[in-house]
Amino acid sequence: QDDILFGAILMTERPAAQLDLLGTLAAQSPDPWLRLVHASERARVEAAGGQFAAAEQRLQGSLGRCHDEGLEYRCGYLERELVEMYYLLNRNSEARRQALTAWDHARASGEWGFESVFVQELELITEIRRGYPLARAFLEEARQRHNGRCETDRYLRLRQAWMAVDQLQLDAARAAVQGIPLCGEPPLPEHVHILAVLAHHPVAAAGSAQVLSAEATEARRGLLAHRARPDRTRAQVASADTLEGRLLLESDPAAGRALLERALGAAAELDPLDLDRISIRPQAYGLLLVEAARRGAWDEARRRFAEEVAVAAPPRCVLGLSADFDRLVVLAVDGDGRATGVLREGLTAIPAAREAVTPSVRAALERCPVIDVFARGAFQGAPDLLPAGLAWRYRVGQHPSEAPAPGGARLIVSAPEAPASLALPTLSPWNRWAAAPGESVRLVTGKQATPAGVAAAMGDASEVLFHAHGLVDLRVADASFLALSPDEAGRYALTAGEVRAHPLARHPIVYLASCHAAVTSPGRIQPWSLPAAFLEAGASAVFASSNELSDAEVRPFFDDLAAAIRRGTEPAVALRDARARASRGAPSGSAASVMLFQ
Repeated sequence: QDDILFGAILMTERPAAQLDLLGTLAAQSPDPWLRLVHASERARVEAAGGQFAAAEQRLQGSLGRCHDEGLEYRCGYLERELVEMYYLLNRNSEARRQALTAWDHARASGEWGFESVFVQELELITEIRRGYPLARAFLEEARQRHNGRCETDRYLRLRQAWMAVDQLQLDAARAAVQGIPLCGEPPLPEHVHILAVLAHHPVAAAGSAQVLSAEATEARRGLLAHRARPDRTRAQVASADTLEGRLLLESDPAAGRALLERALGAAAELDPLDLDRISIRPQAYGLLLVEAARRGAWDEARRRFAEEVAVAAPPRCVLGLSADFDRLVVLAVDGDGRATGVLREGLTAIPAAREAVTPSVRAALERCPVIDVFARGAFQGAPDLLPAGLAWRYRVGQHPSEAPAPGGARLIVSAPEAPASLALPTLSPWNRWAAAPGESVRLVTGKQATPAGVAAAMGDASEVLFHAHGLVDLRVADASFLALSPDEAGRYALTAGEVRAHPLARHPIVYLASCHAAVTSPGRIQPWSLPAAFLEAGASAVFASSNELSDAEVRPFFDDLAAAIRRGTEPAVALRDARARASRGAPSGSAASVMLFQ
């Protein structure tokens, strides 16, 4: 009867409390199916507790055994869990690779149900990365495979509505959401989110008040059902507060603001890697910025921008940029501390960063010695946000910046031997960097410059310079990555995820003398890039460019920049002056695109 007991535990929908018993029953059984189910349940518990590396390793190991034993149907469940974990962690390149592999496995083994599952996963991943034509093709493929179940129809219609919202086609989103079946249940959280986003968007047709009222009623019904669940977590409660706060901002701004504040307070108590926390904070801050802008409370907006990245609000010289779907907030605080701003609503497309900063905003900042730029979402990483003649820096992350600790080595990563298949041009050698008395310079080069070798060397460095090719390839990573020497397993990409996983104990200044090193991941709620990852790992400042850099120009430019900072010059001022000197003698002027993230 052990297999019956095993199944009964799963049917209670609380197998996490019985993991050890499940493990014992699986180990005593000759059936490999039970061992794979137990591994899946344990991985789910590990992921829920933030042990993502352990969950990933367990799922990957189980998948190998699963395919060896020919249990392809069970393999589909394991592959889906791995894909969804990657997606929730915003590791979308890995999610896409795994989903494509799983789709191939499902087709080869005739598992038509999992074929549909992975088509839907690929649509979701592609849409998040703003590949709308391909996402629509996946969605149509999923529709053609529709199995007639109400729940499947609901899912497909929700995805259609979300794609319209994501492209700021809010009238189309409203039309799509009105046809979503409920399948005998209250609206799902995803459904409520769409309705809450539409709450501020006027209805063009007659009877607009009735439509808005019906949508609000439907959203509240879904929220009440969501809150009534006895097994809801603190994070799910905070997520519901965020949704209801968004909804109430249109009818009762004070109540909406209070709910968003409560959601932020709850999120602050969650683990930094909690997936709900990662989603709650940027949504809540974006909404609070819109609400403050509506009231003309620009000093409050300044505080919100700074609070989100865990710095004290600068008293003067601030530029803030934020978009919440079709609403744009631009904040400017001039050299005398006067805060002004602009709120634009009903946009059909979010303007590029340079276009969002109007001439009047630039004029307000012209006399500033150093400008703190708080650029949320896709605005971060634009090299031409402000004129090159101004000293400015992107403020990034959620951790206060610390000065580099003395005593560590200056690390140079140069001339890695990237795979020949990439066909990358050879870079000029960079094998020296001036050191002050008592300081040492460490060179990591050639075959030693693997991602793991470099990550280990960075841990105790007080200054880090990369002279390597930077690449953008969404098949490899969601943001740009550095092409280093391959290790024994063939891994050569130093990605943002790899950087974040290795603490930088001495808070080094990091110089990325690499093309495209500041390119940000598309479609993320909060910016994700190599500079952001280095700062999360503990760096005090990062210099990087989103553009191509001339190999002949980067050596004198970064030598000049680093020397000025070592003399005590403010990093933003040192960058402005180095750009000015480089532009006078450089034919391409590529160094003008280097930015500071701090």
